[in-house]
Amino acid sequence: KDMALLAAILSIGPFGGANYLVEGGTTSKGSANVAAGLVLSVLVGVFAVFVRKPRFALLYINITILLCVSLPRAFAIGYTSDKDISLRADTPLYYLHTAAGLLVATVIFVEPFYCDE
Repeated sequence: KDMALLAAILSIGPFGGANYLVEGGTTSKGSANVAAGLVLSVLVGVFAVFVRKPRFALLYINITILLCVSLPRAFAIGYTSDKDISLRADTPLYYLHTAAGLLVATVIFVEPFYCDE
């Protein structure tokens, strides 16, 4: 039951990253979804085998979601065409998005140190 909930939460990352792969023209939607499913399986497996401590669950969730969404955007989208630049740079509510990102990064860093065991 706990691993199913973890998988549901973590799915935000791989499937969000898969959208960037499709939008960037790197792969087809079907291939991106299969890859996202495999990455999700690996992420849940890594938590179940190596991490296992509830204290680090939120940290693990946040970092994996951020990496799964950020890495495809950074490495799989080109930088020469107008479409690529638009995918990288056009962020609605840019300042709010930046402030929210900084807040999330702060919470990710601070959370493991202030959790009760």
